[in-house]
Amino acid sequence: MPTVFSKNRDRLLEGNIAEAFFNAVLALANQHQLLSHEDFTVDGTLLEAWASHKSFRPKADPTPPPPSADDGPGYAGRNPSLNFRGETRSNTTHESVTDPDSRLTRKTHHGAAFLGYQASVLMENRHGLVVQTDVRAPGGHAECDAALEMLTLLEPTRRRRTLGADKGYDQPDFIADARTLRFTTHVSPNAHRYRRRRGKQQSAVDGRTTRHAGYTISQRKRKSIEQGFGWQKCVGGLRKLHQRGRDRVAWLFAFTSAAYNLVRIHPLGARMMGAMARDGSGHRNRGRSAITRDRPPRTRRPIPSFHFVFQRPANSQAHSIRLPGFVIGAEIIFGMPDQRLTIRHDSGSSAKPYVDGAVLAIRKVRTLTGLHRGLDAVLDL
Repeated sequence: MPTVFSKNRDRLLEGNIAEAFFNAVLALANQHQLLSHEDFTVDGTLLEAWASHKSFRPKADPTPPPPSADDGPGYAGRNPSLNFRGETRSNTTHESVTDPDSRLTRKTHHGAAFLGYQASVLMENRHGLVVQTDVRAPGGHAECDAALEMLTLLEPTRRRRTLGADKGYDQPDFIADARTLRFTTHVSPNAHRYRRRRGKQQSAVDGRTTRHAGYTISQRKRKSIEQGFGWQKCVGGLRKLHQRGRDRVAWLFAFTSAAYNLVRIHPLGARMMGAMARDGSGHRNRGRSAITRDRPPRTRRPIPSFHFVFQRPANSQAHSIRLPGFVIGAEIIFGMPDQRLTIRHDSGSSAKPYVDGAVLAIRKVRTLTGLHRGLDAVLDL
């Protein structure tokens, strides 16, 4: 049954709000010259889909398999025990019934397989801001195909640009296509894949590229893209997806990337304020950074402090518990051996309950001389 949340989510998807928000953040960064239009870095990561191995069933017969003998006879639950040992499972013959767009993949040759998506990011090297995102099904050439597609979405320029990448992008076809788009590929050579042996293909990156100082800078800058992946998975909640379907995952990934850019822009604005230009007399200008709004500084309102006085009965203990800075509730606990009595008083958000006491204190202050601390001393409680 559709809910208000699901209806609004569909409206956000149809209105392409995530891409509009992402472009607005980039426009803000570009307006204040925080983006580099010449040096970029590309990389990809895997996102674990909201689907289990039990949903990965054969395409020819997607019916759930019968439960194993571990559940006992007559088991009719919704989560039976299944054993996939010895069964050949691949993306060609199997598909997830929960999330058909996800694919069975793994990070390393010896790692565990899981259902996931391939997410790619194009980052500019000046301040590490994300300028393009892409989400697609993982595969052998998914990273390179996504990188080329993101490069074609950039604004064309006459000047030649650089593209840094790890050794996974050391493929002759990708480097040739990137050079066709007028990008100098600063890719890390894959020494394990391309070895100097007879019959083995050599790396497409040689000394003509690695001898320049710009190559070293690109290799140092490209590591900053991992900070974005770490923030998106740990803070942005993308370590385990809670959306199904490529469109929804791409929408969420673009929205999270825009939020990461805002997190990056905030310290950059503070840095710009600390490095403001000096005027002719040598003093700092009192203008504020263009990143922040030009408004007068805020003045903090003093938090009112109230003092409660309770009469302690004989052989008993009384304590007052309240939230710091707010007098919302007061709780009195009378403790005796093996017994406990609690009296609690809650007040609303208005100041009406304290008006009478404040008026009495104001009247009493006129007749006092010297220093008096607390309302109990003023009102002689």
